[in-house]
Amino acid sequence: MITMSPLNSLLLLMVALGLAFLMLVIFLDNNEGFALKRDWREKETEKK
Repeated sequence: MITMSPLNSLLLLMVALGLAFLMLVIFLDNNEGFALKRDWREKETEKK
């Protein structure tokens, strides 16, 4: 087993959590049943 310093293991944990969050955001953005962002741009064009 590889022995890692606490700083390296913390960095590895943060990278893993960041990648997991990125995959979750990409999955929810591609999901049709979940609106990840508001369509404010379409409302701005309707007002003009």
